[in-house]
Amino acid sequence: MCGATVEFDPPNEPACKWPHDKGPGTVVTVKLTAMASGTLLKLTYARLASEEFRKGVCAGWHAHLELLLDLTSQQPARDFRRHYPSLEAEYDKS
Repeated sequence: MCGATVEFDPPNEPACKWPHDKGPGTVVTVKLTAMASGTLLKLTYARLASEEFRKGVCAGWHAHLELLLDLTSQQPARDFRRHYPSLEAEYDKS
């Protein structure tokens, strides 16, 4: 769940604080840019507490964004709980 909104430029760029028990919290920014082929979504997650936390966050957002892609492109939606562990393992290698 998102915490306090720290920036909002509808409909292009919402940003919010994301509370976390291992530090002061993080900041999530989503930037939407209209393009001829659709909409470009750029997600930035700042103030991550550690490298280990970063890898889990990257895998989680990766899985969520692929699910969003499935849903917006009329594809069968991946199961997040099954998809996330393989992504987490890939991010753990990097």
